[in-house]
Amino acid sequence: MNLEVFYLADDDKKKEMIVDIILEGVEQLSKYVSFSLHSISDACMKIAGNNYINEWTWKKAKINKKIVAIWIEHGLREVNVFMKISSGDGTMLKKELIISTLPDEWAYSQYLGKLVRISENLVALIDKSGKEVMRSEV
Repeated sequence: MNLEVFYLADDDKKKEMIVDIILEGVEQLSKYVSFSLHSISDACMKIAGNNYINEWTWKKAKINKKIVAIWIEHGLREVNVFMKISSGDGTMLKKELIISTLPDEWAYSQYLGKLVRISENLVALIDKSGKEVMRSEV
């Protein structure tokens, strides 16, 4: 890949180029390993099929007829982790930013421990060390 072309490209084109490089790497690697790499290829194809938007629900829970979800928006320059609360019919009631960090799983995965109900109307995200990262009223 020509790095100058990459650096001069807009963000959308960079996303396409990155996915293409990953797919090429998976194809080459598959010649040398005995385990399946289909999950990587499948994830790349889903991203490409979603116009290179890489967003997903990490965890969700139903509390008081509402859906509480931890939502990840993985961009080119940052990852934003949100707590989203929706009504039973899917209407968004609240979307709160939990953390914005580098677009690297090592930078944000430490915050993704468990989603717990604290009380009748409170939910919290607990990190992997057991500390509360955020709480929200449902």
